[in-house]
Amino acid sequence: LLADNERGKTIIIKIADRVVELPTSTENGHFESIIVISADDVAEHVDDGFIHFTAVTRGTESRVFGGTIRLLGPDGLSVISDIDDTVKVSYVTHRKSLLEHTFLLDFVAAPGMSERYRDWASNDMGFHFVSSSPWHLYEPLSEFLDQNDFPWATFSLKSIRFRDETLLDLFKKGTETKPAAIKKILDRYPERQFVLIGDSGEQDPEVYAALLRERPQQILKVYIRLITREHAGNERFKRVFDGIDPDCWQLFEDPSTLGLPSER
Repeated sequence: LLADNERGKTIIIKIADRVVELPTSTENGHFESIIVISADDVAEHVDDGFIHFTAVTRGTESRVFGGTIRLLGPDGLSVISDIDDTVKVSYVTHRKSLLEHTFLLDFVAAPGMSERYRDWASNDMGFHFVSSSPWHLYEPLSEFLDQNDFPWATFSLKSIRFRDETLLDLFKKGTETKPAAIKKILDRYPERQFVLIGDSGEQDPEVYAALLRERPQQILKVYIRLITREHAGNERFKRVFDGIDPDCWQLFEDPSTLGLPSER
């Protein structure tokens, strides 16, 4: 968490036999850019639906830094999933346990979730993780998900710095930060349909229900993993999903009860 964010740095990458200089990194060490690759170059370099790239390093650097891009069609189905207490046991409703399961203890996978996600991925569904965790935890989270055989996914995490006011974003509720992160994905793929998966521990039901009302053509289904002593008849869920078609949302404890979503 105390890693230097490396602002003002420029990285050059090699992708599809092209060398591209990326924008200078901002205060949080991140940068964003769009690289256009021709269909012919994609066809030549695609590897089972993925394109790989590497950073161009100095001659004395022996390490290889690279990444992977999934080719995702303009239409089809995708999953937008939370991480804490959805696919990873975190105990977000208990602050002490949350800190222990985030910084002290080995990460533990939520039972049955990787099997369900792999089943959906085998049916060509895309995956995106949207979490309130900071980008500082990307590497351990990515390794954990890979070790537990979760399918490849993009990540959207919180950008914070411990030296300025963005640190306060770490403590903002999901209702304040998640909608914008999810809408960014929805806007990027306007012709795709999405399944939103979260848990009952914090505000996922509230966030997802609001998005379902706002984007009914894009959001196919909402699944909520029950980690609290609640049920579908609870006042909270009756209020949150009031007026929404019951076929569009489901509470679950056992992931094997989740069927394969199908496009409308």
